[in-house]
Amino acid sequence: MKKLLIISVLFLTSLTTLCQPPAVGADIYRPELDKFVGTWKFTNSTQEIIFMFKKVHYYSNGLKMTEDVLMGSHKYTQNGVVIEDHLAAFPLLGQTKKGSLLVWVNWPSPDPNNLKGNMVDSPKKQTQPFTLQYVSGTPAQLVCHIDGNGEGFVAAPGIPGITLPVDFTLVKQ
Repeated sequence: MKKLLIISVLFLTSLTTLCQPPAVGADIYRPELDKFVGTWKFTNSTQEIIFMFKKVHYYSNGLKMTEDVLMGSHKYTQNGVVIEDHLAAFPLLGQTKKGSLLVWVNWPSPDPNNLKGNMVDSPKKQTQPFTLQYVSGTPAQLVCHIDGNGEGFVAAPGIPGITLPVDFTLVKQ
């Protein structure tokens, strides 16, 4: 009985430790983000969305810590017309250039298959929060949901609405 109690206490302590946000000055590497790296595409009869992601070991001044995050660029085409195209910036993304997509692990309950991020929505002059859910398979998929309560970043207030569809599924290329 004593062994069971000790094992239970150790297990609960380890869960508590895993669910706490990182400490100031932390240096966190996240190999679980590797599966998100690459080019992802959504296509239907009238729209095409391309996301490109790379993993960057990024220092956050606000959090005073270094952590692996996903940075990316996206392109949106509707009825053959390019509405938004940030793909040219992709090779330059890093500590000093963030791109149009920034994705991180969701604290305090990290899940390696569900991430949160922000997306630049240039036509609406907003930053849109979004979530990504990784679905393994051949090919792998990302289910994207744009929350749609964006904040103005170019000229406050931003234009109401969202440029991209609210929900779409990207396929790994």
